[in-house]
Amino acid sequence: MMGLMARYASSKVIANALAALPEQDRRVVSRPEIQAGFLNMLREALRPGPRGARHDTLLMTSPWEFRPQHIRMHVELWHGEEDRNAPPAMGRSVADMISDSRIQFYPDEGHISLIAGRLDEFLSYLLN
Repeated sequence: MMGLMARYASSKVIANALAALPEQDRRVVSRPEIQAGFLNMLREALRPGPRGARHDTLLMTSPWEFRPQHIRMHVELWHGEEDRNAPPAMGRSVADMISDSRIQFYPDEGHISLIAGRLDEFLSYLLN
């Protein structure tokens, strides 16, 4: 159904997405180039049918095949305090499980705005 909506009722898909997002993410998703990319991603992801989306949902709701407590390398985590997709409590929980981790919270960022607004900062960290 989502594939059909993305193809034939794209304005409805965008309106539904915007209604569910915090203000920080709405500002990003309101940009025409972001909307076009989002719709193209949905269309392509669902082009072969719903199996991939169903599998993705199962992965998000099933136990992981590894234990974060077993991670032995340093892990940096960045999290928007206004994230509704992955609430900050989830980030804190994961950070607590990984012995060598550091989590940084951004009070005025959501799920999408965090990447859109701070991509250069994160890439710079990863490349250094």
